[in-house]
Amino acid sequence: MKNILVVGHMDHGKYTFALLAVAFASVPVHAMVSDCPVTTEITLAQKNNSELLVLDRKRSSEMMLLPYSDMVREEETILPRVKMIAVPGVMQNITHRNFKPVPFFTLLFVSFVFLPFQTSTEELLFRGYLMQGFGTLTKNRWFPLIITSVIFGLLHGMNPEVERLGYVLMIFYIGTGLLYGITTLMDEGTELALGLHASNNIVAAFLVTTDWMVFRTDALFIDTSEPAVGSEMFIGVFVLYPLLLVVFSKKYGWTNWKSKLFGKVEIPVINEE
Repeated sequence: MKNILVVGHMDHGKYTFALLAVAFASVPVHAMVSDCPVTTEITLAQKNNSELLVLDRKRSSEMMLLPYSDMVREEETILPRVKMIAVPGVMQNITHRNFKPVPFFTLLFVSFVFLPFQTSTEELLFRGYLMQGFGTLTKNRWFPLIITSVIFGLLHGMNPEVERLGYVLMIFYIGTGLLYGITTLMDEGTELALGLHASNNIVAAFLVTTDWMVFRTDALFIDTSEPAVGSEMFIGVFVLYPLLLVVFSKKYGWTNWKSKLFGKVEIPVINEE
């Protein structure tokens, strides 16, 4: 083993594969944990005059129960085109479509063109420069993997969603850093990590947006439910991430996991003539 990270020519195939893998994997996860669209439930609630759980902006986002007739009279107090399951007393995700062709396709263009610059800068800093630097100092691989993932996660602690949901989100951010770090060490290059990070941010930008997360965009859907830690975070870290590692391992023939993740780092000797 020569050093902690061997970066040669850029393998665009790996970058593209990682980009597409996360994009296709993220959409079903979002769909599985969301309640959109549920227009049928709203129509049924109107017919039966049953109570709906709605979000009242004028009461500091407190949850309340209103019959459908009250929703009509107090239309200005509730969110437009609210879609939720009509189960009184049970909090549901409130998600509605936000597709506007010009803003959305502008967002899509900006996301694919400019977000990779931001994510590549982060990856080259954390999984490139810092990982190699800590590896040179400690002469091992596990410490750079852990410390860069923790620093990566803590830096995201300044995001507004952490203030709303708490530091339990560090599970997601540090877990994501570990995913990028493991792929970098096992693949001995940054292409997969670059693609994973770019795809994650691009999907986050154009698929679902909220008014309390760092990405507030003209996405396809707007989630206006009360901020809460849902199953999506844990599904991503503990199910999706391991599955991605398995897929990458099979596709690129990763071997020697123990030595690549926990082995020693040998500093290359440069012969000067």
